[in-house]
Amino acid sequence: MSDQQAAISFKLPRDLKERIDRLTEKHDLTLTGLILGYFKRRLQAEVDAERRGSGAVRRPVELLLILGEELSAAVHAEAGRQGVEVDELVYQLLEKAVGAAPGRPAAQAGPESYTDFPKLVDCVRRAYLEDRSPIDALLELYPSLAPSPAPMGQLFAAALSAVSVDQVISERVSAGLRALREQRRHKA
Repeated sequence: MSDQQAAISFKLPRDLKERIDRLTEKHDLTLTGLILGYFKRRLQAEVDAERRGSGAVRRPVELLLILGEELSAAVHAEAGRQGVEVDELVYQLLEKAVGAAPGRPAAQAGPESYTDFPKLVDCVRRAYLEDRSPIDALLELYPSLAPSPAPMGQLFAAALSAVSVDQVISERVSAGLRALREQRRHKA
């Protein structure tokens, strides 16, 4: 045995061993492959939970999902289309489903669903028109905003990106031309 491997020995109840044998024969698996596959998936799931920001999951509960080939192919295709792994896609779907349950706020609600999001967008637009920093304007507005389940930085970024640069430029040019006409009118 190499330095990169360790032997694991354990006893199985006879009826469980018989059922595992039937499963491994049916699907052309080995007990070792089945166990190694399980531990690889479990360890990756722990890493994924930490990456999602949920930290070490206090009481992890496993969900085993066995799909037919057609449904599995569709799920893999959708995950590929979205550019995520299958387990991440399933996680997102479950979060949305739980968030959509009656009496619970949506877990993955977009910034647009935040009640004060229109105020944020208007604040950014006015700041640009007044030649002010939109971040400073948002920070001034912050104390008057409703609480949000989403991080405020995420909402600020969404508000900044919601304001059309072309519209701001057009409005700034129009305002500048009006000011120039007013100056000329007062001089004449």
